[in-house]
Amino acid sequence: MNIIHAQYPEMAGLQSSALAIEMNFRKHVDQFIQIINRSPEFSGSHWLTITNINCEPGEISICDSAFDDLPTIETMAICSLIDPPGMHVKVRVLDVMQ
Repeated sequence: MNIIHAQYPEMAGLQSSALAIEMNFRKHVDQFIQIINRSPEFSGSHWLTITNINCEPGEISICDSAFDDLPTIETMAICSLIDPPGMHVKVRVLDVMQ
């Protein structure tokens, strides 16, 4: 993440993916990109990209090439990235190629 952040210092996010386990992300109000491991507690190797670029306030987009369903713990970690108006987060799953 540090290499990407060094190339794009104006972009928020790019925090350590280990923060997802503890839901300890810094919340974002600006545009961000965050990469997390979909199943870190099981040493998973599937990664998600989460962003609020081109989203409405309180909305985030997920890029997941193997999307089937998000477990509650992953949903909570993803939602911990923003401080939405009214306590609701709209999650959009974007079509991506494998």
